[in-house]
Amino acid sequence: MTQTGMFRLSPHIKGQLRTIDEKFPVLVFDDFYAQPESVREAALAQPYAPSTQKYPGRHAELPCSKEDRTALESIVLDIVNRHYLPKLKLRRAGQLIPRLQNVVTDFSIVDSAPADLAPIQRQPHVDPAPVFALVYLNVEERGGTLFFEPEGDAPPKPGPHGYMADSTPGWRRIGRIEGKFNQLAIYPGGLPHSGEITGDWITQARSIGDYRLTQRFMFFE
Repeated sequence: MTQTGMFRLSPHIKGQLRTIDEKFPVLVFDDFYAQPESVREAALAQPYAPSTQKYPGRHAELPCSKEDRTALESIVLDIVNRHYLPKLKLRRAGQLIPRLQNVVTDFSIVDSAPADLAPIQRQPHVDPAPVFALVYLNVEERGGTLFFEPEGDAPPKPGPHGYMADSTPGWRRIGRIEGKFNQLAIYPGGLPHSGEITGDWITQARSIGDYRLTQRFMFFE
């Protein structure tokens, strides 16, 4: 499908397959968009609504035509089905899932101060989508994505304060994806993870452009 507009992919993208804890596949593409600065500028100009889920921030729709959105979703879905799903080996009722059929995408910002987090936001989470992807859209460092696994016999508990940044009693940190500008990272939605929200920017931000900005892709059967 032909792409037009700001969401055109770079002709030079090349995937790199990595693993988390030597078990969980992650597929990363640097230089994902051909015009990432335009994507970021458009994202920051959108009206954001508070999340209705447990996300510590807000979401916005993509500012593009239905045709451009469909083209983008189709291309990224094809990347997942051809290059990532065979490595992940998703199963349902013991049978391999050969391909995913649907994708949802939006822009998201993290703007909740650490002191304002609910207990459930102070620990890793899993996503309802079996495959999840992010395009990191901050030029300045705003953190990547951290991965964890439960540790010990007791049920894991929230961290004592703020965002999860390292191992805590009940959670062991097992990996990290760097939050590199214009990088697409595809990973298992069911692997416990958390945004890497560290540093003073989260409490000292003065405008929407100071917060962590990503584009989310959620892939479903």
